[in-house]
Amino acid sequence: MTRLAVVGGGPRAVWALERLASRMGRTRLPGPYVDVYTPRGRVGASEHYDPALPAYLRLNVAASVIDAGHGSAGEERSLPSFDAWRRAEGSAGELDPFPPRALAGAYLDEMADRVLAQHGDRVRVLPQKVARVCEHPLGGWLVGTAAGQEEYDDVLLVTGHAHSWSGRSAGSVPAYPISSMTAQVPDRHPVVVRGAALTAIDVVLALTEGRGGRFVDDAYRASGREPRITLVSRTGRLMLPKTGPDVLAGRGATPERAHAVAAAHLADDDWPGALVAVGESLVPDARWPQVRRAGPGVLEPEHDDARERLADDLAIARGQAAPDARWAFGQAWRLLYAGLVAAQDRDLGSRPDGPTLGWAGYAAWASAAERLAFGPPPVNAAKLLTLLDAGVVEVVAGDVDSVATERGAEIMVDAVIAPPGLRGVGDAPWPELLRSGAVSLARHGRGIRVTASGACLGRDGRTTPGLWAFGRVAEDSVIGHDTLIRGLHPGPDLWAEQLLAGQRV
Repeated sequence: MTRLAVVGGGPRAVWALERLASRMGRTRLPGPYVDVYTPRGRVGASEHYDPALPAYLRLNVAASVIDAGHGSAGEERSLPSFDAWRRAEGSAGELDPFPPRALAGAYLDEMADRVLAQHGDRVRVLPQKVARVCEHPLGGWLVGTAAGQEEYDDVLLVTGHAHSWSGRSAGSVPAYPISSMTAQVPDRHPVVVRGAALTAIDVVLALTEGRGGRFVDDAYRASGREPRITLVSRTGRLMLPKTGPDVLAGRGATPERAHAVAAAHLADDDWPGALVAVGESLVPDARWPQVRRAGPGVLEPEHDDARERLADDLAIARGQAAPDARWAFGQAWRLLYAGLVAAQDRDLGSRPDGPTLGWAGYAAWASAAERLAFGPPPVNAAKLLTLLDAGVVEVVAGDVDSVATERGAEIMVDAVIAPPGLRGVGDAPWPELLRSGAVSLARHGRGIRVTASGACLGRDGRTTPGLWAFGRVAEDSVIGHDTLIRGLHPGPDLWAEQLLAGQRV
């Protein structure tokens, strides 16, 4: 009987195992015996969605997109969406679009329990950290841990966020786990935070609200335990707050309108043209032709005050001020993103190692779009603005070591997490798999090369039998992997189909 190892126990593992159980039920095939390796000791939430996280750490994606039961068209639903689950758990009235991440973690844990129950005694959850994955001399795979090694026919790698990577700042305190970070930052001392994006906001809230401070009527009431916090980034710019669905609809920023405006460009796979057309339809601006030629970076001002810009951007996100071209480009990216991902999936078979969609400038556009399209929810942006006004936090551009010296900060928190992909990542089992040639990096991207079903491509360009991967490690080879939005890719469905078709009975 076929044996499958799943390395990693987060949301991607839940999605894959649910698709496998669903296909087993529809085909009446028995399926493989499954071992899930996860140091946490259970499948479901990753450390970023741990149900034990404090409530002030909120989702940075809309809760409405989280759906463990998203299946194929016409398929009967086996699991509720996150919003449906919240209703069943007793949430009344209008649901919070950006609830605490701990609540999402509780949902993921419960959905994982239901999925594992569908597999019955064919699945084991092993609370072990995988040290190596290598090919067995006689075929198949060996998975090694401190407890020994096991033989498998197939291995699915869903390892999530990297912890060891070359870009980490030496001598700094990692932002995650949050509880460990806060324990290492003394009260009332100056602290410099490397980064000014979503992770940095988590750090700020942990060191203020997490230490007893309170936000009351647009003011901050300090506990007296807060450190003096300086956020440092290369540009000193903050991410644009997300805009809620009601404000978007009021401005005509809907998927239907966006795709209608972009239709001619989409037909030619002209994604830069499509993004510019949608952006211009939302906010006319003389710079759109420049964006088409040089990318969205031309929309950024050369000099900016972080506090004033955040106040303006928050007013735009709340529908209290007229939007600008930066906002329009961010919404265009969000509205067309699912279509961009689908186009890349169609293109994957013919261009697994080339520029994404044949679009040589994609990486630069995506980097700029990240800040404009995928920022914090308005509630957290408002808290950050309040802390800036209270003088508890400042944001500066520059070199983090120089700023730390100027501020007399002995503690530096690194809020720059490893980017998607594998370049510079030292987490096992990836370095050994790369050295062996079982997996390979795309020449024009950060991630490993995979097929649409998640089959890994080796150094020779051929699929490596029995080795599969989903998630951040394949980003750029397959875009949109780094997300909780399950329905963006058919990968888990295709994987389950191919796994069952090729298993030993």
